[in-house]
Formats: sequence, C-alpha cells, structure tokens
Amino acid sequence: MLALLCGGQGTLSDKIFDLFADQTATEPVFAAAAALLGADPRELIRTRSADELSANHSSQILTVTSTLAIHACIADLLTEQTSVTGYSVGEMTAWTIAGIWTADEALRLTDIRALDARRSRAR
Repeated sequence: MLALLCGGQGTLSDKIFDLFADQTATEPVFAAAAALLGADPRELIRTRSADELSANHSSQILTVTSTLAIHACIADLLTEQTSVTGYSVGEMTAWTIAGIWTADEALRLTDIRALDARRSRAR
C-alpha cells in the first residue's frame, strides 16, 4: 500500500519543477496553470521575486501545479489501494489523485479558492 500526502503552500524554490519540468506527462498541467498565471509556471518561478511568488494566488496555483505535475509522472504506479490526503491547498491535488476531478478542474478551483481568500481578507 502507498500513502500520499499533498502538502499545503509554503516557501517556493526556483527549483520546484526541476525534476519533472521536461516530462511529456506534465505538459497539460503546465498549460492549464499558465492560463491562470499568465505565464508558464516553469519560467515564472525563475523570474519573479520571492514576494510575488509568495502572494497567495500565485503560491497556491504553483503549489498545486507542482503536485499535479508530480502526480502526472507517477500516476501509472498508483493502484486502487493508494491512499491520498491533502493539507490546506494540497486537498485540491488530493481530490484529483483520488479521481474526483481533473487537473484542469483542480487548478481552476484553486484559482477561485485563492481569489475568494483575497476578497475575504479585503473586507
């Protein structure tokens, strides 16, 4: 049996995508994230400041992008007996790994989640 924990947002490294950035399986994930971020996440992580990357919206989408991309690379290794859970925004990826929604849906919902959090704090 395998158990996966999809972590929440934290400090992002400019190397977050290095292990899998050029894997074919990750391309749909990076494309979906780029549509929400306005730039390819692999480029964005190397060119934006730490403050820009730690902004809630960017950070949440990049965190979910990272775990969805990893999942795309290892999906063939998972079985029905794989257990998965997520902490905070990591729940978005956990639901995807569990087969509840697609990677595109997870990123779209993460975008909404991050924007709603921003609106709540502004009130």
